[in-house]
Amino acid sequence: MINRQFLNLIAFFLMSCFASAQIDAFSFEPWNNDQFPVIISANQSSRLHFDSLQHDKRLFGLIHAASCGIKADESFKERKEWCHKHKLNFGSYHVGTNEDVSKQAETYLKQVGKSKAPMALVIERAGAGVSMRIELAEQFIKYVYKKTGRYPWLSIDSRMFQEISAKYDSNSVFAKCPLWYVLYVPKLLPMEKQVWSGVSVWLFSSAVNCKETGACKYNVPGTRNDIGVNVFHGDSAALEVFWRK
Repeated sequence: MINRQFLNLIAFFLMSCFASAQIDAFSFEPWNNDQFPVIISANQSSRLHFDSLQHDKRLFGLIHAASCGIKADESFKERKEWCHKHKLNFGSYHVGTNEDVSKQAETYLKQVGKSKAPMALVIERAGAGVSMRIELAEQFIKYVYKKTGRYPWLSIDSRMFQEISAKYDSNSVFAKCPLWYVLYVPKLLPMEKQVWSGVSVWLFSSAVNCKETGACKYNVPGTRNDIGVNVFHGDSAALEVFWRK
């Protein structure tokens, strides 16, 4: 008779290998793996042919700029209505600046309304003098949570990730925000885990690293090279849950 403890050990080993394989699959060029659903991100300057979007079976949804600083995005409401009409999941993001935080948050929340769709704060390009300082980002997140009871995703690049990780830990408000990571290389490198345990959404393609329509790492029908293309760290069922948190 085979020892039960030995069988449990084998089962644990197999599960660990499977989990590692899943992690490794997302860590290297997940845009080439059909198991990971795609999300596109856009603003009013992004060119979209909406009828063509439906031809991409991996496309789960669109997360669109609602505001930048204290200025509303002019195409937000129209594109929101189109997505609802055609049953494409729709979320929103705010591009943070160093203007008055409460005015920024109110501009954003007025655009978004009482929707339960994902919200996000974008604070990339650390040190560029344009993006919101992390102290203000902390205030913005707390303000949004106080008004809605929900935490936004946080979209940051590697420089901002390092800046936040150097000053905050897993007890901070940043840790309550799912990490939407901007990285244009093919592999996720080992990351410090003071704040986040891992990446939830990976933005891997935009006009920054794709200069020609149709020649990007992943090409969604009806979009051009100016669109943001992202993959979710999980399958479609997991994204359904994640999207509606």
